[in-house]
Amino acid sequence: MFDIDLFDVPYRSGPQGVADVVAGSVPLFADVPTFGEALGLTDYQPAAWFGFAAPRGTPDPIVRRLAQQVLACVNEAGVKAKLDGMGAQPPSGPPQRGRSRPHSRRRVRSRYCSR
Repeated sequence: MFDIDLFDVPYRSGPQGVADVVAGSVPLFADVPTFGEALGLTDYQPAAWFGFAAPRGTPDPIVRRLAQQVLACVNEAGVKAKLDGMGAQPPSGPPQRGRSRPHSRRRVRSRYCSR
């Protein structure tokens, strides 16, 4: 659709990579325009995220219990420190909130990416 070449630059975390690019710490990208500058994509926000999933039809009490355990884990001091160091934001809100994220991101990206 836009006739652009993309390639992967491995980083320990998405936020660290973005911070380096924005700060100008990656010489390879010194003259590379942003999506907004090159393509006028003013509402495009690249993001990395992770989630847990249960099989379709898993009873709600089990989903809620799993969500409680995940929240307890990410709020432990050592895990929280590691996530904070990566610039990651722990989950918040009900488990159903996580269901909508992939779909909403897909809708935004589908406006710009051909299949």
